[in-house]
Amino acid sequence: GNLLIEPLTPTQSIQVGGTDSGSNNILDLTGTELSLLQNGFTSIAIGDTNSNGTITLAGNTTFFDPVTLRSNSINHTAGILIGEDDATITLLANQNITTGDIINSGRAIAITSLQGNIETGTIDSSSADANGGNLTLQSSQGAITTGNLNSSGATDGGNIIVEASTQITTEQINSSGKTGRGGSVFLDPSGDIQVDWINAEGGITGGTVDITTQSFFRATDTFTAADGNEASISTVGDSNGGAITIRHGGNGEIPFDVGNATTNGTAAAITSGNFTIAPEQSFLFTYTEGNIQIISIPAPPINPAPPINPTPPINPIDLIEPYQFFTPLISEEILPVTVDTTVEEIEASFTREFEEHLGISDTPIVSLETARTRLKEIEQAIGVKPVLIYVFFTPTTASLEPQLTDNLELVLVTAQDKPIRYRVPGATREQVLNTVQLFRHAITNIIDSGAYQPPAQQLYQWLIAPLEADLQAQGINNLTFILETDLRSLPLAALHDGTNFIIEKYSINLMPSLSLTDTRYVGINNTKMLAMGAAEFTDQNSLPAVPMELSTLIGQLWEGKSFLNEEFTFNQLQSARNTQPFGIVHLATHGEFRPGKLSNSYIQLWDRKLQLDQIRELGFHNPPVELLVLSACRTALGDAEAELGFAGLAVSAGVKSALGSLWYISDEGTLALMSNFYQQLQKSSIKAEALRQTQLAMLRGEVRLENGKLISGNLTILSSPELQELEDKNLTHPYYWSAFTLIGSPW
Repeated sequence: GNLLIEPLTPTQSIQVGGTDSGSNNILDLTGTELSLLQNGFTSIAIGDTNSNGTITLAGNTTFFDPVTLRSNSINHTAGILIGEDDATITLLANQNITTGDIINSGRAIAITSLQGNIETGTIDSSSADANGGNLTLQSSQGAITTGNLNSSGATDGGNIIVEASTQITTEQINSSGKTGRGGSVFLDPSGDIQVDWINAEGGITGGTVDITTQSFFRATDTFTAADGNEASISTVGDSNGGAITIRHGGNGEIPFDVGNATTNGTAAAITSGNFTIAPEQSFLFTYTEGNIQIISIPAPPINPAPPINPTPPINPIDLIEPYQFFTPLISEEILPVTVDTTVEEIEASFTREFEEHLGISDTPIVSLETARTRLKEIEQAIGVKPVLIYVFFTPTTASLEPQLTDNLELVLVTAQDKPIRYRVPGATREQVLNTVQLFRHAITNIIDSGAYQPPAQQLYQWLIAPLEADLQAQGINNLTFILETDLRSLPLAALHDGTNFIIEKYSINLMPSLSLTDTRYVGINNTKMLAMGAAEFTDQNSLPAVPMELSTLIGQLWEGKSFLNEEFTFNQLQSARNTQPFGIVHLATHGEFRPGKLSNSYIQLWDRKLQLDQIRELGFHNPPVELLVLSACRTALGDAEAELGFAGLAVSAGVKSALGSLWYISDEGTLALMSNFYQQLQKSSIKAEALRQTQLAMLRGEVRLENGKLISGNLTILSSPELQELEDKNLTHPYYWSAFTLIGSPW
């Protein structure tokens, strides 16, 4: 039955636990008396919310049944409040609630103050062998201050809800679920929120994190997330990461800083597994990265550039006439370098930038005549008509410092004619980079599936439309882009002319510089493949489709050898390549291109993280690997140093070409793309065309998940039990295919 214990008068206080106080004004429920309560009550209620008294807990106090402590105020600082058996713990007061630690393993804890503040120690409803219990803290008119909040579970984590009228200050928030679902976290005051970190990860699905404040949010500490990132907020899940939403009161005046929690921001990354906002980045306006949203006010609209045609016309300018060309260095302080505008000087500028980041030197700089010769050799060998497109900004004033008003310029190098320079009127550094950032954000937001179209079309007008007449006149069908800093993480394949994507006209790729690229053509159709990967990791998301990916590649599509999990070690990779000079190396594993020095970026092997400054130790350059594929890598979008690592992958690895992704799209999406890519590679004369045909197949719906099977060109692949649980998936959106970029030689 139910047990109700109330004071004799509204002014009488209650002491729970300890020994008898000896006061007639206090209702004593001593520890001895509490121990006489038999286990089995449906509920126990102690006190009265209409009372003017206080409930004080003296020493450690344990309840075995659902208990509610209710009074005008509650004070429990002298011990620990413990729940056992089937207890739930509820504290309800009109005024302040002050407690020490509260522990109730796997069962709910709720604390509500109607008119006062809440101040607690650690609140722990975690469970080492079951689900975590829910935690709810609500202060209708006051502030909430707590120690750690822990609702983690061996299976599912419990939800954590903290709502306050003014501000919230907590320490570590952990709602993770080890083998199941992470609990969701909701924080909602009008004033500031400060936490150490939030871990809502799940063994299967991460929990939702939803934060709303009219002021500022700060996450001041870090932990190592399941995907290996140092994070302040993580909702990583093996199958799906939870959505993260942070609404703050910066109002376009105070930015939200990822990497700086001094005023408004996080000390480290925000990650949901598939999507990560890495430090250091600052967001003055609303920002979306996949299922991560930082909400303030929308950015002001980008002023459209003047139409390219008919006024003013773009006049090709012979490159013999010199002008000043500036290239940014990789540090935050962008330092310009003035050079003549021959192709050789532009090549030298880009090459030196990569040399500095990659730790190499003395690269011979390709002359214009050599560049033309290489393009002619490719055209004669395989019938492809390629061009090089250099993209950079030049100043409009005499200033030696790069300016937001610097103009976008393009240089087109073909096998036949003189190079042509295009000045794009109205396309300033500020406009272009703002549009690039908007494009990257929009294309990873598949919830608003058409948001990428306006920036995709604007960028096409700036980067491709000025060249289109010359490209068509010469029958060009392969475009190699050599791009300036801040443009190298641009998903080029999704550029759109308003009717068609660029890949519906041309094959494309990204090159650090021609001087750094081995362009000698070797047919790849009969090359053997070394395929290695891992499905399970100790500190990162699992990749359950990797075994199927490897068995499909080697068992059905290509000749070679494969190694999985424990066999995927540095020594085995090095030994296998030394034993047989495989021309294709496919690594199905996590890879991260991170801000900072090259050693911050890595490829995850079974036994270690292979830092990119160590990758040459594998000997891929002798003899050169024709194609290195990283099927599950991602890049810190918009970071100059991460872009240098990604665009320089082929150089740092010593391979002719590399295929990687700007963001991680999903395990099954990667399997779909890779299975089709290798089918296309058997039929295509160049690697860039194989990637183009795969992207077109996905765009047209020819590659899809349907009825527990993967349909990929001529293959129908039966999914694993894990993938059979997934719903049918349409992979036509460019989010699924435009992240994959061919780096180095397209041929």
